[in-house]
Amino acid sequence: MAKGAALNPVPNVFTVWYWFAPQGLAIRPPYRWTCYDIQRAVPTVRVSYPVNAFVRLVLQLKTLPQIKAGGRATNPKFSSTPGVQIALSEFKDVTYNEDKHTATAGAGLSWAELYAELQPLGVTVVGGRIVGVGMSGVALGGGKHILHLSNSFLARARYSYISNRHGLVTDNIVAFELVLPNGEITTVTAESNPELSWALKGGYNNFGIITHYVFKTHSLGDVWGGGLIYTQPNIDLVVSAVADFQASNTNVDATIVAVYTHVPAAVLSVTLFYNGSTRPPNIFDKFFDIPRAQEDVKTRTYTDLISAASGPFLQNDLRGAMHTVSLTDLSVGVIEEILDQINYYYDGGGKFAEGTSLIVFIEPFINTGGVTSSKSDSSYPHNKFFTPLSLLWRWPDAGSDDIGRENLKRAAAAITTTAEGEGQKLADLPLYSDYSLSDTPLEKLYTVNLPKLQRLRKKYDPYETDGHISLRLVMNLAGGFHF
Repeated sequence: MAKGAALNPVPNVFTVWYWFAPQGLAIRPPYRWTCYDIQRAVPTVRVSYPVNAFVRLVLQLKTLPQIKAGGRATNPKFSSTPGVQIALSEFKDVTYNEDKHTATAGAGLSWAELYAELQPLGVTVVGGRIVGVGMSGVALGGGKHILHLSNSFLARARYSYISNRHGLVTDNIVAFELVLPNGEITTVTAESNPELSWALKGGYNNFGIITHYVFKTHSLGDVWGGGLIYTQPNIDLVVSAVADFQASNTNVDATIVAVYTHVPAAVLSVTLFYNGSTRPPNIFDKFFDIPRAQEDVKTRTYTDLISAASGPFLQNDLRGAMHTVSLTDLSVGVIEEILDQINYYYDGGGKFAEGTSLIVFIEPFINTGGVTSSKSDSSYPHNKFFTPLSLLWRWPDAGSDDIGRENLKRAAAAITTTAEGEGQKLADLPLYSDYSLSDTPLEKLYTVNLPKLQRLRKKYDPYETDGHISLRLVMNLAGGFHF
């Protein structure tokens, strides 16, 4: 592939969809869930505009429809709307620069789509681990943007199967094509604008609309991995194997993700990943020593592994929400507490309606690997090691919305208490914003970086003035975490 070869044509417009959706949470045509509602999207009008022209129109009208890239955010109004939605779905261009080892990607892509484009070239990027997740949310730091700018691809997916070796998504962004709140188009790099580059790497949709990302690329051929599914009476053995893996693994090319749920019986699945074409010696042996109900582990392409590992967890017919705990150790006692919380609420402790789905994602990382960085070029604080726990709880009816969110908070608090009781020091660790409830205090998401983000937000998205001072910032017209 020649230097600068374009794998897809470059668009210069976005699409405006008007939805017949009274509750308005239609995410991706023709059907998509959010944490708070489901709608079948019925587009009535589809028109195209240059993105910067649209932003200037917003400045005149002082109103902003929701803008989405991938649209996976689970918080209400983070990538959904009862009115007009701006979709970046036509920004699916990909350009690979072989000499610079970079890929430029449109904000409307999902990670799986980008992986598929790069796979024939023998390279990949650090990105999300589930089919359907957009780039912007992961890359920007939260995955939720509503004017969001919903650049979900970028803002959200910070953790990857290859993060132990190559770092987080935000550590691998070279440049942003950004439409500022005043309608100006600019390219932001660590060299051209260090402070804005720092802010975008974790700062969500507070600084404008991102239309393109430039990522570092990394060589990647076939990988070895896939899923193992365990049921009772073997789940306790798997808990011990997961805890041992987190405590003993030092190979940056090996990682796992464990998922616990009820379907309706208790099921613990473990996805194994190794950045190599054959099974490595010793690392995963304990998982194969345990009797399992199903197995799908083999040498395969990276895109095939991503597809296989996504599983049946994300049904499109449920409401729901996510919350998180930042942990420094996944001991047997902590993992048992995590599973006990799922069992308690599944067995009726949470007063959920029938049909509720409670899932937890356990993600062991290496405390000397790439997930921890002493560099200060990202506003997402990860200079201290922690591994984020993801609680994804889904329910069928609006009557469970409030109790569901409260139960998530209670479960997270109980897990935190158990971990701190074992000596883990969690109070000063940030919560991973991609997994956090919408009312999580900003201080818990950005810790010491929050004051600088607030200052930069006012610099790049100043108060509107039109003969008098308006108290609204332009980007506040969109949803999401705002500084």
